[in-house]
Amino acid sequence: MEARPAEDILESDLYPRQERVLDETTDSGSIRLRLMQWNILADVLCYGFPMVPKGYLQKDYRLPMILQEIEDSADEVDGKKSLPALILLQEVDMVDDIYTGINSLSKETYGEFEYSYEFIPKTGDHNDGLCLLYDTEQYKALYIKKDHYRGPIGDCKSDRVYLMILFEHIESQKKLVACTLHLKSKPHNRKIRAREITEYMCKLGEFCHEIEEQEHIPKGEGKNLPIIVAGDFNDEPESPIIQTLFDTDITNGIKFECAYQVDGEFPEFTTYKIRRIGEIIKHTIDYTFHNQYAKVKSIREMPKEEDIPEIGNPSHRCASDHFSSAVTFEF
Repeated sequence: MEARPAEDILESDLYPRQERVLDETTDSGSIRLRLMQWNILADVLCYGFPMVPKGYLQKDYRLPMILQEIEDSADEVDGKKSLPALILLQEVDMVDDIYTGINSLSKETYGEFEYSYEFIPKTGDHNDGLCLLYDTEQYKALYIKKDHYRGPIGDCKSDRVYLMILFEHIESQKKLVACTLHLKSKPHNRKIRAREITEYMCKLGEFCHEIEEQEHIPKGEGKNLPIIVAGDFNDEPESPIIQTLFDTDITNGIKFECAYQVDGEFPEFTTYKIRRIGEIIKHTIDYTFHNQYAKVKSIREMPKEEDIPEIGNPSHRCASDHFSSAVTFEF
């Protein structure tokens, strides 16, 4: 683990990340999609890192790093770079700043782009939420579903939220579904997560039926579109929560795979933080799931543990306690 002075040194130096190619073939007529997922750490939640110098937790320091992370997640083909066309974020409470910042990035470097977004905040003590940014030069949002989960009693609603969008690739008119979520945190809340993911899969099934009607797709074919579900699931690969994604009885017959499960193995961690001296918290809890109609071409690998500073994350190397993921799909 990299040593780092404790004083506020405000120079950023993002983690070196490697692109891992998983499939070098290209199908004729297919569409290439770069998708990014990241729990960016809500500004209002930055108080929970006593080991981290305060300067690293300030919004004015973190925002440029968030934008740089988006740039570093760009796709590259034949020497030409392009920003992720779909960016699925959790714990967002600076959405306007990110929206303005990403649209001010260099078109000379990344070609033509213009981002729009959908956002739904949680209710309750914190107003951070889910945000899905998309490049309107490439994709059009056809149908959007965003709402709160049901509460545990009666018809009341939870403060937790979900977001699903049917997109159309403008040039080809091919369609895909992109969804993001952030399940309840903390180990003792596993029952809540189980309820949330079961409801989420039910809502996804309803969404597929709704888009069949909306877009005049033959009945039963909605789930045969490329479907991507990415976010912070707050549970590890072997947990019942994650195993739910592989149970077609619960997923309405949608067969999900995880983009970051390579040769049967998941990353060692997707979050790495230190809450108090000597207590390292590292888990794999962030995932990008997809059905068989979205094929994984490459993934951006997680940082190496030896590159992580002694204060953990967030730090001068990462604006969040979670690492971003980026996947290139073909559909």
